[in-house]
Amino acid sequence: MSAKHSKTAVIKCKKCNEVISPEEQYLHDGESIVHTHCYICSSCHRSLAGIFYYRYKDPRHDEKKNLYCDSCYYRLAPVCFQCLKIIDDISLIYGERIFHPNCFSCDHCQKAFKGALVFPYENHIYCSNCYKTVQNDFHPASSIVLTLRCSICRKQFQPGDLITKHQIDLSTDKISNNIHYIHNSCFVCGICHQNLSNSTYYLPNTHDEDVESLVFKCKKCHESSTTICSLYMQELPLQIEESYTHHH
Repeated sequence: MSAKHSKTAVIKCKKCNEVISPEEQYLHDGESIVHTHCYICSSCHRSLAGIFYYRYKDPRHDEKKNLYCDSCYYRLAPVCFQCLKIIDDISLIYGERIFHPNCFSCDHCQKAFKGALVFPYENHIYCSNCYKTVQNDFHPASSIVLTLRCSICRKQFQPGDLITKHQIDLSTDKISNNIHYIHNSCFVCGICHQNLSNSTYYLPNTHDEDVESLVFKCKKCHESSTTICSLYMQELPLQIEESYTHHH
């Protein structure tokens, strides 16, 4: 609210700490009194007098709430790593990722952690039950894989290697579907380098026949790009065992 005060009152601007003279207009927003020209966006410094604005504290680095105009708020406000929507209230920070509390969930069963222990594994996060499952639940790879090389790094596979199997059409005539084996550690998003094992991923529809030139994308990087991609679902990893058999 904009106003002028009486000539006898002494009021200081909360922003610049200067006395507001009787000739000057000021704003009282319920928390502080400031000059109208001091009431500005914390980012672009545009005057907020008479316009809609946000009072917001970024949990990543702000110690107190700041004022933002509409455009700066939507540009700077953090986006939930899971649902990709703006976080404007309570949030949870895990590593370099930020989540809505209900979105901070196990990558396998999708249940929110809600204070439970978090188990990181292969660039994913799991609850205690699912962590035990993903550590032990893999399929055996045929011994014939030992004669092959990783389609990304070109190194030959060794007993004990954890690998991923891909059926990707690299032909221009769309007739033949080729099977490609890739080290689990090589199967990452080409943009953010997040491991894509046991998750959905995207592959551009336009590419040449060289698998080494492929750029796999995670969901988040795909959504922020303009490239037309096909959606794939990666199955559980395979493991080449010493005995070439899988025991339950």
